Amino acid sequence: MRLDFRFIASLSVMLLLFVTARPAEAVLADFEQFSDLESVTNQIGGVTFSNAIALQAGLSLNEFEFPPRSGSTVLSDDFGAMSILFSTKITSFSAYFTYLTQLTITAFDDADVMVASATSAFDANMVFSGDLGSSANELLTLMHGSGIRRVSITGFPDGGSFVMDDMSFDTAVSTVPTPSSPALFALALALLAAHRGVRRRS
Repeated sequence: MRLDFRFIASLSVMLLLFVTARPAEAVLADFEQFSDLESVTNQIGGVTFSNAIALQAGLSLNEFEFPPRSGSTVLSDDFGAMSILFSTKITSFSAYFTYLTQLTITAFDDADVMVASATSAFDANMVFSGDLGSSANELLTLMHGSGIRRVSITGFPDGGSFVMDDMSFDTAVSTVPTPSSPALFALALALLAAHRGVRRRS
């Protein structure tokens, strides 16, 4: 049975288009690598913090009011709003917060234009001294499909207003498709069949 070369070529193009794009990469930072009162700047690859300091349970952190969500180390705002700059654009940001005052988290794009924001549900959510109905480690999330370059977290103007734990973010999806193994295998079979078809006609 002779194979139509045009059909095989069309099939090959369809297989090239039907490839698996590289998924967004979920990154989690639990801050356990930091020591008590360590200033946090660029120790995490691809992320640069401003006005951030590590606090450890049993040392500088009052873990009874501000319990870590995991482990024993959290980040706190130091001398002003905490800023987080990403070397690669992200599409979502989330973290768990325990706070003394209402928080606002704001996302900015490459041009430093605000593209998303969120506000904490309460004015305070510490374990014993928080607002009625609140609970520690409130999850706050930002999303922007076109990409976020920087996130700002604002509480008290001079800092010392919250602790943050278990930060996660998704990097932007690559626009360059990556063929999956089954697609490559099918494409190889199609090209082989096309080659044999050409040889039979010649």
